[in-house]
Amino acid sequence: MEKVKKDCSILEYAFNKNRIIPERLYIKDYATLVEFINDFNELIKSGLIPKEISTEDIEVIDYLDSLGLNIEGYLLDDGLNRDRSYIDYDKYQHIRLFLPFNYVMWNIPSKKDFWVYGSVFQSGSAILGARYANEGEKVSQAALVESQRVSSLIATIPNLSDLEKTLIVSNYLQRYTQYVDGNVTKTVDGRIFSNELGEEELQQLGYVESVLLKGYGLCVAIASASVLLLNNPILKVDVRRAGNLEHAWNYVKIAGKGYYMDNSRSITRSYTNYDYFLKNRCWEKRYFLVGRSRTIARDYANTYESYDISNIDYDRDRIAEEIDYLRSLGVDFEYPEEPSIKMAS
Repeated sequence: MEKVKKDCSILEYAFNKNRIIPERLYIKDYATLVEFINDFNELIKSGLIPKEISTEDIEVIDYLDSLGLNIEGYLLDDGLNRDRSYIDYDKYQHIRLFLPFNYVMWNIPSKKDFWVYGSVFQSGSAILGARYANEGEKVSQAALVESQRVSSLIATIPNLSDLEKTLIVSNYLQRYTQYVDGNVTKTVDGRIFSNELGEEELQQLGYVESVLLKGYGLCVAIASASVLLLNNPILKVDVRRAGNLEHAWNYVKIAGKGYYMDNSRSITRSYTNYDYFLKNRCWEKRYFLVGRSRTIARDYANTYESYDISNIDYDRDRIAEEIDYLRSLGVDFEYPEEPSIKMAS
């Protein structure tokens, strides 16, 4: 009788005496698969097929697709920001390939929308399987085109530092994004707003294109937009999406040190919100490049990611100086635009 095991390594799977069907099978790389290839193929032939496989090596995905396996394959994040043109995304006929969210802007040749995941956390002492926030998430080619357009405009300002690029993107998202989490949005101070969005728009609130193309969305979509706009070959800022089951934010590395950035809460908890809309009138600084010691950073402690975060905030005086400099270049940190969705109290 078959048994189901949630997480399973290739070693445990290959020496499968108890007819275990893993929900998530971890295969480090193609060399590891080759070591157990005969046992692996026999188990596949006998019907002990895992639901999903996670790996650090695209060659593993290639081999599994050649077997005709209609399963989910998760390519694990190698932590590098580099060209990904070696990933021929459109060739897979059987496996549904999920990519790390921060890969998608790095020159993957594709005409399709990408299946992605945003966060992986460890099971025990090693990553054995794929557990993801916002499962089934897609990134459209339209969202990638818009991200490239905005990033390219930012890059027309010469000699920007990573701090300046991150400030401009945070400012851009706060300026043009309204936070909406359904037909009814409740604020932390007890205000309740309503809107008349349709079912399709509501289903897409967590997708990055809702923020980039429509100007509204959930925290996960805002955090996703932060990644696409910064972590790309144009601006090259090391940004990841982090989160737990209740919220999503970003990890940003500036000058070798990591910080939290929460553009979503900058929007929802700003002192300058419109009366009936969760949208800012000017840039909010409290959730920008936050260190572990800050009280508000406690909200980020229960995260899927294990990042090396600075204990203290990024220098606030330095941030103020950079804002003055960017203002001198014509970057506006006050927002005259009204929200795109009209809401009622």
